[in-house]
Amino acid sequence: MTTDANVLVSLIKGTKRLKKTFNIFIKYCVPAKEKKVTTNVIQILTHGSTLDHTYWDLAPGYSYVDVAAASGLATLSYDGLGIGLPDHPNPLLETQGQAQIEIYHGPVQLVRSGALGHSFSKVIAVGHSYGSTLGDGTLSKYPNDFDALINTDYDGPLAWLKHTIFSLGLLKANTLPRLAHLPDGYLVPGKKEGLQTPFLKYPNFDPSVLDSTFETIQTFSLSELLNPANSTLWGNSVVLAAYTSPVMVVVGEHDFILCGRDCPQDKASQILQTTYSSADPRKSLSWLVSGSGHNINGHRNADQVFHKMASWVNSLGWD
Repeated sequence: MTTDANVLVSLIKGTKRLKKTFNIFIKYCVPAKEKKVTTNVIQILTHGSTLDHTYWDLAPGYSYVDVAAASGLATLSYDGLGIGLPDHPNPLLETQGQAQIEIYHGPVQLVRSGALGHSFSKVIAVGHSYGSTLGDGTLSKYPNDFDALINTDYDGPLAWLKHTIFSLGLLKANTLPRLAHLPDGYLVPGKKEGLQTPFLKYPNFDPSVLDSTFETIQTFSLSELLNPANSTLWGNSVVLAAYTSPVMVVVGEHDFILCGRDCPQDKASQILQTTYSSADPRKSLSWLVSGSGHNINGHRNADQVFHKMASWVNSLGWD
């Protein structure tokens, strides 16, 4: 099969106003030991491509949601539009980055409004890969949404993304029985081995994690592949460079999508210094996670990462 690049470009030229209401799944978690919520801080957890909200709660020992709750912290995770439990609209025209940014903005308003029974005054964006992309895009459009950021495994348009797409062996999602109801234009990885190469660094993961990830793999849409380099999805570099609140950047030492086989330098420190150059120097932190690949949460040392993230949030002293 050959693809006419001019046809693809024509599909993403111009603008069209989208005004619709979509159903989105959210999961709200608070410390079980508390009779009522007392914390003023909540973290909004946003997953990456081919994943859903369960990325933050994979299994016992692989759950940032559990570690955060045990540390006295509240979290809200959600499935992006066209992924997991929410609506699956037109995968080319209605799941583009701009729509996903508005979806992200919605939970921010929700947690600040008190609609969950408690009003949170401090909101932290926690993203993985494409989820960090959306955090940057949302912050650029709504600069007051987030009081701090945790960026994991993302650095603008990803250098090794095309190699990752090739490795995944993409299939139409509706060729899988559990996704047969979806329209054409939603895609899924077709090979477990191809999923492991960009996401999990051998041998630093439990094979059962790879198995469960592949068995529950989620969709991503054509619109995610067609975001041009100047898309607002990637965020406004001027706005991000001027952001003065605390930022934590976490990158796996062997992040294939960012660096290829290995990161030749401290990529996390580099991202913090360049992308978020005005971030509060007293409270910001970068960490290159030894032995980890792109999907940090699926590696054997994930619990160590989770505790460091939760400790950093508590160190901000906002409660």
